[in-house]
Amino acid sequence: MYPTAIATARQSLYSNARVEYLDAIRDSGFDCLALANRFNLGAGVRGILATESALTDRSLVPSGLGLRRSPVFDVNGIRIAVISSALAVHGVREKITPSGARELLNIFDEDQIQEDVARLRSSGTQFVLGYLDCSADDDGENDSAARLAAAKRMADCGVDYVICTSSAAPSEYATYESRDGRRVPIATSLGTVAGDGAPDGTLSVALRVTIRTRVDGEIEVSDSAIPINRVNPGHGVLPFASPAHEYYAPEADSQRISESQERLAREFGTDIALDPARRTYVAPPYLADLTPSEVTRILGTSLSASTSPGYVPDEPTTGIISRRGDLIPGCIAVLGHYRGATADADQITIEDAVAAGALMVISEAPHEALPCVVVQDAWAARSTLMQEIRGRYSPLTLAVTGTVGKTTTKDLLGSVFDRHCRTLHVEGNNNTSLTVSMVLQKLTDKDDAYIQEVHEGSPGSARRISQLIQPDIAIITEVGEGHLNQLGSISNVVDEVTQVIAGLSPDGVVIVNNDNQHLRAWTPPVRSIRYGLNDDANDYSAHSIRTTPDGIDFEVHYPGGSIDASLGFGGMHNVSNALAAFAAAHQAGVPVHKIVAGLSRYRVSKTRQNVVEVGGYSLLIDTYNSNVLSLVSALETLCELPVQPGGRRVVVMGTWANRATRSVRITSSWERRSLNCRSICSSAQVRELPTQREWQWSMV
Repeated sequence: MYPTAIATARQSLYSNARVEYLDAIRDSGFDCLALANRFNLGAGVRGILATESALTDRSLVPSGLGLRRSPVFDVNGIRIAVISSALAVHGVREKITPSGARELLNIFDEDQIQEDVARLRSSGTQFVLGYLDCSADDDGENDSAARLAAAKRMADCGVDYVICTSSAAPSEYATYESRDGRRVPIATSLGTVAGDGAPDGTLSVALRVTIRTRVDGEIEVSDSAIPINRVNPGHGVLPFASPAHEYYAPEADSQRISESQERLAREFGTDIALDPARRTYVAPPYLADLTPSEVTRILGTSLSASTSPGYVPDEPTTGIISRRGDLIPGCIAVLGHYRGATADADQITIEDAVAAGALMVISEAPHEALPCVVVQDAWAARSTLMQEIRGRYSPLTLAVTGTVGKTTTKDLLGSVFDRHCRTLHVEGNNNTSLTVSMVLQKLTDKDDAYIQEVHEGSPGSARRISQLIQPDIAIITEVGEGHLNQLGSISNVVDEVTQVIAGLSPDGVVIVNNDNQHLRAWTPPVRSIRYGLNDDANDYSAHSIRTTPDGIDFEVHYPGGSIDASLGFGGMHNVSNALAAFAAAHQAGVPVHKIVAGLSRYRVSKTRQNVVEVGGYSLLIDTYNSNVLSLVSALETLCELPVQPGGRRVVVMGTWANRATRSVRITSSWERRSLNCRSICSSAQVRELPTQREWQWSMV
């Protein structure tokens, strides 16, 4: 279920390679080391065999050296081979026989590569990744043109993607049409950050190569580049490599990132795109792009105090901030109490704004300590500014709401859209009006899609957020007994959740869970799509659902066809969440093979139905929050975990936020089987009823 990462070793490991080095490579996520290079005979034949043994002992796979030179990996059902070759190897005549060289070394030989590729294809290999060491006999390096020529020869031998190595800076990335008509990407050098001679700021490249199977069975390849900087902190600290990419290294210097990306474009070329990774956190930096002058113009008012040091009316501020803990220097602070919108502890005072280095404030009363925009309603003013920011961008926008399943569905969508286009989606739920306003300040004109979770637990929240973000696609996952303290009744919950369509674009669509009795009875006044399990009457449905040791497999029926899908985690309810994500992505035009690939790659968060192995026990962690529906989901997932003969399932429950005494009967809709479960807690009880798989929960 996980991708295969491949590293290259410029220097041989030999038999004295430190296990800490190998462990660090493996623990960093690498599975395979491409070892073909000109120094392979430095320790003779015994060194080759010892190197191979050292890698396999540490659960790493060698390529291009030893008896197993062309490994094959099965990644999500795709068989991928790695072939590594070296243009030159020193000491062949002195240290090894011709037959030994053929057996243990991968010296570049077109006939041998063609033979290896043919053998691999006959055994079912679908994609061949080639690594080519381009060192010269005189200890130098072949130039870019020579490396490109050698890589083309390798491509003509049947290799599907060629990566050359050189200790110099990155050089040309190109696409070559092989003699048999295949499109073969070639990277003539990725550069290096290794070695004592590499100075601070040395640039290299990491490639992200994604390999998928299309519906027609053909292989699809997409790739992108991540610039890597060598950073030398000095003062006895060893140099290290750091991605020059704001979403892989959020703390990196923005100017250095920009310079590295410009250099990458010059040296590596523009035929390959910068990696589009966009997932981020709700924390700073923000990209509000509003200047103080624009703020006063939009709000139709003026400043009530003289300017302060650092105040520049026509330069963008660092963000529009409404919570004390989010204040940053150079921001616009919104002051005031917002009638239940946030806790008192989060309210910003003028003293907070001054201490944090705010540039100006928006307030319902004048202040002399900072430039101040006085308005009648500070909360409404903030919303007006957010609407201005939202109106500057036009990403495809998806809104996700429901009593349960919102965050998982949002994250599943993020995993899908990340593989299709540049997408803004933040970690965590961040679904209230306050946090949505901070997310909006991260939008850029480069974002193709924007995924937002929508809070539905207080009166009017779903309507306000929907009208603010203006979704093209809205998803309602589930409606049940949640937020009753705020909303009072299940009828009010239904009314609130369905208001997510309030800001829907005129040609938008709402995607509705048709397995939910409340939503099934709802007739939306907009175009709607229905999804559900085991019912082809729905527009999207899941069938043949089966648990596996790694998760759940199922078949998706969608308008125009069907396709197999899988999840790398358990919980039957998550099939419904995945189906909602599938329907939304399909309506957005994402190819179905990309959708199922994205679903298969998603992993649950640490606190949401996360299964870990501890001391021989399986521990199901579901501790983020809870309501009746999420409790049912957790118990259902628990029952799907296998139990050894004589084993048992134990439920540990805490206190619910609603302190009122209540009793709720929770009935499973799945097949009846023994729960074999007991609870350990002081404030809540879960017990199995004798005649069917049913639980009685009580709270005191």
